[in-house]
Amino acid sequence: MTSVLRHLSERFTANIDREIKGWLSFEEGEPSMRNMLRYQLGYVDQDLQPGPGGGKRFRPILCLLAAEAVSGEWTNVLPLAAAIELVHNFSLIHDDIEDQDAFRRHRPTVWKVWGEAQAINAGDGMFALAGRAALAAGDSLSTLEIARRFQDTVLKLTEGQFLDLRFETATDVAIDTYLRMIELKTSALIAFSVWSGATAAGAGDEPRAALNCFGRDLGLAFQIHDDIMGIWGTPQETGKEPHTDLLNRKKTLPVLIAFERAGSEQHAILSDFYSRRNDDVSAVLQVLQETGARQEAEVAVNRHRSAASRQLDRAELSPAATQTFSELTKELTG
Repeated sequence: MTSVLRHLSERFTANIDREIKGWLSFEEGEPSMRNMLRYQLGYVDQDLQPGPGGGKRFRPILCLLAAEAVSGEWTNVLPLAAAIELVHNFSLIHDDIEDQDAFRRHRPTVWKVWGEAQAINAGDGMFALAGRAALAAGDSLSTLEIARRFQDTVLKLTEGQFLDLRFETATDVAIDTYLRMIELKTSALIAFSVWSGATAAGAGDEPRAALNCFGRDLGLAFQIHDDIMGIWGTPQETGKEPHTDLLNRKKTLPVLIAFERAGSEQHAILSDFYSRRNDDVSAVLQVLQETGARQEAEVAVNRHRSAASRQLDRAELSPAATQTFSELTKELTG
């Protein structure tokens, strides 16, 4: 089957990367710090030799698709697409430090190459550049609205990461609380990507609201699918070590489902592992299998995917645009 994301990447990514590289080439600033940003984005390797780029770039692609669906034009929204990819990578740099993840996209993470302190600086620089880029799209009225929403979105990202880290030591995390966390940490930026592209292109209130809700449910489905892959995905699929989320004691949705369904012996296995009294990943995987945690998480993916589809219908885009968004949703959520 043809990958719609690959097709969209071939169509948009060269322009997105050209825009990002332009923002990375600002005259003032320290060139060696910008090299850390280029490395994070996949433009160079550890030896600062040219690289192929990195990441799916699907968030900026969503932004450009929304703009095109509204106005038929997307090139004038490229600064906003760049801002979205830059702020996403800001969050990844900091997340990798906080989670102590040594690899991302099959390469050492920024903090493993340059150290934690410099990686924090790199993330901060990425965030500052993202803010500058976000101010360069749309007319004067929409730019102010987009800039305000952009800052609100970044605040949500950091609040979501705060909750994610707090969950690692919490003894009891409710599924509803977890869903609120991923809505902040993951869905917020995906929703902003679609909403902002439509806003910059001049969409009315109803299509913007519908596309925002579409992005929210797409983000939830995407993150829950990512939760599944974080436990059962292969290194070739994820770019990370096997069972990374378990090793990091992440209480992702499959784990919370298992806690909720576990009998006394199963609950003891999970509790011992998540309180770090043992490191028996295989025992935890067995409990996840016995409680049907993966299957229930997949039901949740399907539920949010269906909700996203309903919001697309409410947006009343062209049939071609609706089909593209729908096919991309299916691909991103497994």
